Amino acid sequence: MICDLCGLRTGHTKTCVLQGKFGSYCNHCVQGAKRMESVGYANYSRDRDREDNARDLLQPRDRLGKPNKEFIKEYPQQSKEIFTKKELKENE
Repeated sequence: MICDLCGLRTGHTKTCVLQGKFGSYCNHCVQGAKRMESVGYANYSRDRDREDNARDLLQPRDRLGKPNKEFIKEYPQQSKEIFTKKELKENE
């Protein structure tokens, strides 16, 4: 049989819908299409999740050990418990 996508002549084809078209496709084309779909969705959902939960990912201190201004703005109550008055005053 011949793959409808790549034209490869093979004895093993699968009949399914790929890229919106019904046909007979070789295993290589079917696996490639599945891999592309799953990678795209995973990247999208990870990025979307990071955007949705950006506030929850804030750390109290930056890489240099200084108070994080965004954290202080988003979490004023917790900032009072974590930082000294001097640190809070310097980062207002």
